[in-house]
This record gives sequence, structure tokens and C-alpha cells, in this order.
Amino acid sequence: MKKVVLTIGVLALVLSTGCVKKKVVPVVIKPTGPQIVIKPQFGSKPAPKPQQTQQPQTPPPAMGAPVMGGGMMLAQMAPVVFSYTLGVGGYWIWSKDFKPGEWVKFLVTTDNGKAYTVEIAFLKKLPDGNEWWRVSYIPKDPEEKPLIYEALFSSGMGELKRLRGKWDDKPAQELPVTQGSYVMKPVKLTKESIEGATVGVEVVKVPAGTFRAKHVKYGSLNGKGSIEWWIDNGVPGGVVRYVIRDEDGKVAFTADLVSFGSGATSILGSF
Repeated sequence: MKKVVLTIGVLALVLSTGCVKKKVVPVVIKPTGPQIVIKPQFGSKPAPKPQQTQQPQTPPPAMGAPVMGGGMMLAQMAPVVFSYTLGVGGYWIWSKDFKPGEWVKFLVTTDNGKAYTVEIAFLKKLPDGNEWWRVSYIPKDPEEKPLIYEALFSSGMGELKRLRGKWDDKPAQELPVTQGSYVMKPVKLTKESIEGATVGVEVVKVPAGTFRAKHVKYGSLNGKGSIEWWIDNGVPGGVVRYVIRDEDGKVAFTADLVSFGSGATSILGSF
């Protein structure tokens, strides 16, 4: 059977997906620092909710994802993918609210040489306050296949309510959503905390242009790893670069803004 491999990262997340008949490959996580670990559970019992810590965390740069025929695995992995894409180290780093239709694309490079493009798009806000978002991972390696999710979240993004997904060259499909499935909602930092972590203003050159940006840097309580990002509120979300370093100060991955804009809408037939 054809083997399909998808390598992506989140913004510190790389998902490897293989299609093997009647075989489940267990999740393998290679940690680079303090982190939240989710192990999908299969069977009649729901997966336990992980505990969120109140300190910066370093997301894993690699996570092997099992495939269970159809869209079951896509549905189970979606909360993790959204959590690591919309948040960095468990935190909502965006200094400026996205408006409906606004999108950003980042080029992510990892310490093992992998590269891929990540898109974040706020598609639509409904009258009841629910919000449609899209995240896409487009690997640079032509042997690896893209992954696209479009999800409907409750107001405040506390709960995943509806989900569509597309991977490889397969058609988009509706995926099952269970109550309380979005268990890793990124948390917001206080204004005072961000101001305290701001180490200066720097000129940052990324593919999207040159920006004069505020540099925000956090360490972890146990001294292992750091998270930093650069803010310019002239772009959707306000972030032009973010970096995660391991406990030795080595860059685990870097995300640079490639492009941004407005007018995004569903490409998976979600609405």
C-alpha cells in the first residue's frame, strides 16, 4: 500500500503520517524542554485531559502520528495541531486580534533541517460568536503531503465544535468532533508580563519584509529552554518571527513571516 508521509512542525510540531493496513503506529515524542504531552487514546474511553502548567513550555519538534483508516486519526490530532499552531509554548502570543478574513503564513525551519509553510487564517465570525479558523501545513519536501484543517470554535475558542480536514490528495471530508475535544486552549499573558519580558526593539528581516519590532523573551522556571518572539502590530496577529531554543540555547525551530493579507475564506467547503 502506498505510504504517505507528512512532516510538519508548529510552530513546533512535526507530524509524520504513514498509511499501513490494519496497523497503528504509537505516538513518539522527542522532547526538547518542558512541554505538554498528549497521547491519543483509542477505544471506548475518552482521552484524559492534560494539565496546563503556568510557565513557558517548549513544544516537541517531532511527533509521530498513527493512522487509523479514514478520518479518525485526523479528528483526534486536530486539537493538538490547533493548540500548537495558534499558541507557542501553550501561550497565545498574538499581540493584535485577527480580523475575519485575515491570514498569515510562516516559514518554519527546524534543527534537523526540515522546512514547511504554516498558514493561520481567521475565516469567519458567526452571529452567535462562533469562529471559523484554518491551519495549513505545506512541506517543502515534495515527497511529503500537505495537511489542512478548518474548524469551528466556540466564542473565545474554548471548545471545538465542527471540523473539516484534507490531507494528501484526498478530498476534504467532515470529521467527528466530541464534546470538550479542544483541551489545550492557548492562554493569554498579561500586558504587564509581556512588558516585563520585552528586552528591546530590533530591526527584523523576514521574507515578508523588514520590521522594527519589539523583542519578547521568556525563560522556563526550570531553566530548560526559552521562547521569544518579535512584535509589529502592522501585520495580522502582530508577530513577525518566533523562536524556541533548547536548554543549551540552541535553536530548536524558527518561524519567519512570509506573507500576510485579508480576504481568506473556506477552501474545504466548510460554509
